[in-house]
Amino acid sequence: MAANIIFDLGNVLVDWDPVWDLQNLGLSPEGAKQVHQTLFASQIWLDRDAGLLSFEETMALTLPQLPAELHAMTRHFALHWPEHLRINEPVVQLARALLKAGHPLYLLSNASEPAVEVAERLPVLNEFAGLMYSFEEKLLKPDPRIFLRLFERYRLKPEESFFIDDSTANIAAARKLGMAGHHFTGDLPALKAHFSAFGIQWEEA
Repeated sequence: MAANIIFDLGNVLVDWDPVWDLQNLGLSPEGAKQVHQTLFASQIWLDRDAGLLSFEETMALTLPQLPAELHAMTRHFALHWPEHLRINEPVVQLARALLKAGHPLYLLSNASEPAVEVAERLPVLNEFAGLMYSFEEKLLKPDPRIFLRLFERYRLKPEESFFIDDSTANIAAARKLGMAGHHFTGDLPALKAHFSAFGIQWEEA
């Protein structure tokens, strides 16, 4: 069966760990955690991903909550986070194998506008049949409307579609709409086993 396979971006195709990245860029563990809690784990970042806040509006809400010495790194990372993502090569290899087997692939990601730059580092996205980002749709997973919009735009049947995401809430929302869903925790053999149970076939590289 040539199933429609829908990938999330963060912690599926790429590793997204702002605390680790900020420390790797030179912040102390305490500073990295403070930036993460103030911005990336906050409603502010959700609103940014939903396309409701510009970058400068996001900074205007965030920086007053942080010490001045964290401002420059916060601005840099909030704007250039795609440059610091680490590609999950085993998952990307699997995506390429699925494409070779004839499965149409799609991306459905909660992300702000810098996400479009990820394709420069992840060329496989250029082979996907469709890319949908929350900032463009003004909707966030797990809102069912973003899934319904994906179905409508690309003429997908939920029962012929398989969704992979690192969020249990997003997987639950997808399943309610009739899609198969896999909560990805980094366990690639478990994902492959779920694919096989769904009838998805591919050849290992």
